[in-house]
Amino acid sequence: MLGRFLPAFHLMQGLARDQARRRKLAILQRSDPLFERCMHILGWCLTQFNPDIQRMLHWELRSSPRGFMRLYAKLRQLADDVERTRHAMRSAG
Repeated sequence: MLGRFLPAFHLMQGLARDQARRRKLAILQRSDPLFERCMHILGWCLTQFNPDIQRMLHWELRSSPRGFMRLYAKLRQLADDVERTRHAMRSAG
C-alpha cells in the first residue's frame, strides 16, 4: 500500500522544494542589489560546462536550497568584487 502513495509523496516533496526555492529567490531579488549580477555570473559559469554537467548542476541547485544559498553567498562575494573593481575603474578613468 505504501508503494501506491510513494510517488505522490516524492512529487509533493519536490514541489515544496521548488516553492521554497522560488520564495528565497524572490526575497533575494527584492533585497539584494547585486542579485542580477550574481545570477548573471551563475549563468555564465554554467555555460562553461558541457551539457551533462550543466544538467547535474541545475538538478543539484534545484534540489538543495541550502546548497544554492551557499553558492549564492560565494557568487555575491564575486559580484561585490566586480562592482568595486568597476567603480575603481570609473573613478580612475
